[in-house]
Amino acid sequence: MYGIINLKKPIPIYEKIIDLNPFDYETMIQLAQQYVWNNQQLKAIPLYRKLVLVFPDSLNYHWMLCQLLVWNNKSDEAEEEVEKFLKKFPRKERVREIFEKISSA
Repeated sequence: MYGIINLKKPIPIYEKIIDLNPFDYETMIQLAQQYVWNNQQLKAIPLYRKLVLVFPDSLNYHWMLCQLLVWNNKSDEAEEEVEKFLKKFPRKERVREIFEKISSA
């Protein structure tokens, strides 16, 4: 039967893998996504912070971190992340406009 998936089931498995190998970034990405999908955003934030450090050129990880911070009423931290991102990618000024729309919503 299709359509019914237990999204919480892989979380303990991914957590154990990360405990055993904290440099398994593929699993870290999967775990962060599982946390978001299971409404555990506060657990996802430290993982995305680490992913931003490991993959500093990834717009996706920067963006997800900013969204999580805003969604969890951490707008000041999100703004700091946007500023860091804009220093690294000055041509991405549109990020500031999008961030302002998200934080005012």
